[in-house]
Parts: sequence; structure tokens; C-alpha cells
Amino acid sequence: MARGLSLILLTLCFGSVTVFAQVEMQSSAPPPMKFVSAQERSQLESERDMKKRARLTVEIAETKLTRAEQLTNQQEFTSVIAELGSYQGLIEDALKFLATFPQDKNKTRDTYKKLEISLRTHIIRIETMRRMTPAEYADNLKKTIEFVRDAREKALNSFFDDTVLTDEELKKKEQKSQASQTPSDKSEPVRKPEEDKNKRP
Repeated sequence: MARGLSLILLTLCFGSVTVFAQVEMQSSAPPPMKFVSAQERSQLESERDMKKRARLTVEIAETKLTRAEQLTNQQEFTSVIAELGSYQGLIEDALKFLATFPQDKNKTRDTYKKLEISLRTHIIRIETMRRMTPAEYADNLKKTIEFVRDAREKALNSFFDDTVLTDEELKKKEQKSQASQTPSDKSEPVRKPEEDKNKRP
């Protein structure tokens, strides 16, 4: 009886150690390192036009996603994380590059809008990969999705900067306009001929 209880306790202890080891292993995958390779940076910096460089950045970033999708199917998850790190580095570089241009220009806003549209599709692709990824690596993909959402929000904020007013801002603007109006600006009501005729003696 005592031996049986001892065996059960030992089994439970070993089982607990195994569970803790699995939990620790699940969070052991290092986060992706954001970077842009020297070759890619040279390729990007050779493009002077804002729209063309942003388009080229998205094209290179999408090749990283395609490669990550292929590696996910091959279950090479460490390499997937590396590709996603390179992808994040490219998107981060694009936002820094666009921030150097006047934000109130239509060309800049149009470029931000196109970047935002691309990022929207990227989130769907990364989410699909995350569902196919073991828990050990899935958290890194989740953080990549959060990164892309933040990048998309920055692009949207830059696109809509000074172009969209809230109801409160519209109300303040209208009040300011009314306060600045002089009495002479308010024209007298036009009298109808019938009213003038009735006032004659």
C-alpha cells in the first residue's frame, strides 16, 4: 500500500516537472530581431522618389511574408521568426522615411494610404500563419500582428492628419466664425413691396 502511494506521488511529481518544462519551453523562443540588410538598404536608398521607394519597400516586405508562409508550411518556425524580423524592420524603415516629408502634402498622404492598405492584407496573412504555429513560436507571431496594427494606425493618423474634424472641433470652429463676424456683415432683411406700400400715408 505504502509503495503504491509512493509510486503515485513520484508519478505526480515527474508529471508536474514535465508540465513546467513544457510551459517554460513554450516561452523560450526569442523575439524576432528587426533589421534591414545592407543589400536591401542600398537598394532602397538608391530610389529617390517617395512613392517609388515606399512601393519598393512593400514589395520587399511582401517577399519576406511569402518566404515566412513557405517556411511555416515546412514547419521551420525559427526561420519564420527571422523572416518576420526582417519584415518588421522594413515596415519600420518605411514609416521613418515617410516621416521626413511634409505631412500636409497630398502626395505624402496618398503614399501613407497605400501603405495602410497593404498592411491591412499583411495582418490577415500573418494571422493565418499564427494558427499553424506551435505555442512556442505563436506568441512572436502575435506580437508581429500587434506591430503591424500599430504601423497601420500610424499610417492612418498621418493620412487623416488635419483633414478630419470631430463634432466638437466643428462646433468650436463654427462658434469662432460667428464670433469674428462684424455687425456690418449682417445684412438687413429685404422688405417686400407690399410692406412699403402699406407704410405710406
